[in-house]
Amino acid sequence: MKNLRKILSLVLVLAVMVCGLTLITASADESAAPEIQQNLWYGETIQIMYRVPTGSAAVQYRIKGDAQWKNAVKSNTVTYEGYDVYLSDGVPAQRIDTIFEVKLADEAEARKTYSVLEYLMERLYVDGIGEATEGENFDKKNMYESLITFAGYAQKVLLEDGTYTAIGDYGYVTVEGGAGTGIYAGSVTLTPNFTVDDDQKIVAKINGTTYDLTDGSYILSVAKSAYYTVVFEAVDKEAESAVVTEHLIMANLNGTTYYFNGTVSGGELQVTTNIAEAAIVCVEETADGYYIYVKDVAENNYLYVKSSGTSGASLVDKESASVFTLHKSGTYICTVGNRGFGMQTTMSTVVFKTYASSNITASNYVFASFETASGDCLVNGHDFGDYISNNDATCTADGTKTAKCSRCDATSTVTEEGTKLDHTPNETPTVNDDQHWTACSECNEVIGEKVDHDFSNGKCVCGYTESTGGDAPAEPTTITKRMVSYGWTNQQQVTSFDLDANISVSCSSGTNTGKYYNTGLGWRIYQSESGKVKITAENGKTIISVKITYTVDKGGCLTYAGSKIATDTIVEVNAASITFGVGNTGSATNGHVRISAIEVVYQ
Repeated sequence: MKNLRKILSLVLVLAVMVCGLTLITASADESAAPEIQQNLWYGETIQIMYRVPTGSAAVQYRIKGDAQWKNAVKSNTVTYEGYDVYLSDGVPAQRIDTIFEVKLADEAEARKTYSVLEYLMERLYVDGIGEATEGENFDKKNMYESLITFAGYAQKVLLEDGTYTAIGDYGYVTVEGGAGTGIYAGSVTLTPNFTVDDDQKIVAKINGTTYDLTDGSYILSVAKSAYYTVVFEAVDKEAESAVVTEHLIMANLNGTTYYFNGTVSGGELQVTTNIAEAAIVCVEETADGYYIYVKDVAENNYLYVKSSGTSGASLVDKESASVFTLHKSGTYICTVGNRGFGMQTTMSTVVFKTYASSNITASNYVFASFETASGDCLVNGHDFGDYISNNDATCTADGTKTAKCSRCDATSTVTEEGTKLDHTPNETPTVNDDQHWTACSECNEVIGEKVDHDFSNGKCVCGYTESTGGDAPAEPTTITKRMVSYGWTNQQQVTSFDLDANISVSCSSGTNTGKYYNTGLGWRIYQSESGKVKITAENGKTIISVKITYTVDKGGCLTYAGSKIATDTIVEVNAASITFGVGNTGSATNGHVRISAIEVVYQ
């Protein structure tokens, strides 16, 4: 298997055996030769392969839920230099969702869990094979998807109804900053593995959308055949503040505006006509709608509306709050349970109660709505002003520009067309035995044309010296380093390191670029941060070629000289340095690469 990053891989063993050989004697002629009938024995097995550094304790495994550990069989046919390889028992296609626990023999508890189905989904979704349209990865994509489809049919044919979870019901979840990576059917509770100070909170970013936690965890409903990336992050509470809407207007009645004053009495919302007494109100987005709460008052300041009856409002803590929907038709506010605010205009005093939204729309009630800006953005969209350049253009891509909403803190970032920079020529020509040329110092793309050497007294104008047939040049040196070998901790940010005394590696700065994660054992470079990786030769050495092994997320890929560079591609350099960028195999702009190994040939 080419991708040495995988600690876990699969061995597919197909065994089709003849069974049910039946001897049948013809009734008309007892001396006739017996008939041979045929059938199939479904003995296909798929094994999980584990590898550990040579000299480690042996690998043990068990099916999750079993008490007894089994010794994995050490393989003599599958080898990796520096590793011992072990095989588990095989599972038939209809049982590829069987979850195995694995550990070393000298450990008491399971180290990790894995299944054949998880492997297939990881390769398709996390490694990006599912997006391939040609080449070897396209063939792998078809093989993995066909195996999942076959497993689903095998369940239906070979297993009893009600004794299994359908393969098609599973989704795949990867988790960073917490436990839970794996396959799930239905819902799963995910919990971060770190804590924060009082001035911060932990949020879950799920496929790019941020959600608050409930009681320190997040319950994710996993859709069929879906892929989720869950990243637990610490954020400043103030930095993650909700949209301030200034005031909540309860009614405009006969020219008088009534504002919510931030209190509730007898289940009724209290109001004022004096804007100086009006409460500052915020809205905070949730997965289903919005929380409405009063700013800078008591801790229990979120609004709640009971599910039936009138006079059902109260101020509660966040866990008990109602989730509201802002309706574009009339801009009235109601809860997800279809309850809302209304004012009875026929009474001698202004009284606000809670009613079903069908009653709120009747003629004797008025709508509640947000006064400003921020609330209007939620209903009618943002009002983005002038876009200002972020000055992040490179010689390989246009930069971006950002605008801020005039009514709230939302921003919009778009490509700033036509801002791509000119290439910056290297001061020193790049050469080989036959030619010299000028390369860009940033992306190493050839500037102009390659020119044949013009020797005079054995030396070209570029400085290259003609070979005189003397001593043979030194043999090239090959250095390969896996990121896991550096012993970095999970989420440690590393912006520079050495492969050896002659080759150094560095990356551009960013919030996340340069972080190492245990998940995937990769050093991550992010597209959204215009991430770059530079490999430099020191001490007068010249880089001949570079090969980078990496996996992808959200279609991210390495780029060089304007081309997309797939994992394990050998890039010829013949220069003192080379710089890679991060692009995308699709249209996304938030991909990243997870570099697990770098190989450099130099002399």
